[in-house]
Amino acid sequence: MRVKLIHLDKVSSTNDVAFSLAEKGEREIVVVVARQQTQGRGRFNRKWASPKDKGIYVSLLLRPSTTQKLSLLPLVGALSVVKALKDIIPLTIKWPNDLLVRGKKIGGLLSRSKISYKKIDFVILGLGVNVNSKKSELPKNATSLFIETGKLYSIEFILKAILANFLILYRSFEKGNVEGIIKELEAYMETLHKEVKISMDSRLIRGIALYLTDEGNLVIRNNKGELKEISALEVVHLR
Repeated sequence: MRVKLIHLDKVSSTNDVAFSLAEKGEREIVVVVARQQTQGRGRFNRKWASPKDKGIYVSLLLRPSTTQKLSLLPLVGALSVVKALKDIIPLTIKWPNDLLVRGKKIGGLLSRSKISYKKIDFVILGLGVNVNSKKSELPKNATSLFIETGKLYSIEFILKAILANFLILYRSFEKGNVEGIIKELEAYMETLHKEVKISMDSRLIRGIALYLTDEGNLVIRNNKGELKEISALEVVHLR
């Protein structure tokens, strides 16, 4: 599995760069890394703080062999970060795409895809992790490795660890061996076995989060006792 790394200094968004490369026909796995983003963003186009040399700002250009289970890819990325940082600090995953430390957001994933005639063209998986950021550089409910541990870390070293874990998991994903991935995800999933409320089509659904499907969707039991399978929508934990 060939990987091409592109290191950039300052970009609007690594996601946009990777998308442009995909449109131009790049075929292999391409990893776009930037020291700084001026228009970094998360889900729902929310701004992602990207101060220079303070975090990991990376997007991966992937060309999966099937359109099935594409919604699982952001969770594969999240699991890669959790495994890479487990010896530094324990992280949990808030479905569908947030990385937390003691309830505060330290990282997140963003997935974009292009599908033509029911065939996958490419997926852009964006990943951001706050590494050496100070409190003044982040939103109120965000944190970083530096804030949590008081230590500075090598961004390059952490990025290599994340990519190494991702490639192992991605190979399993491509082979269809997702059972082990789901099992690992559920072990780190902050959302499971808690009451959640889910915004869907302007409706609010409440229930208990039970488990993940092979596609990475969330299954909840609502107040009527019915099981509902939810795709990647916004989940708000009830405190």
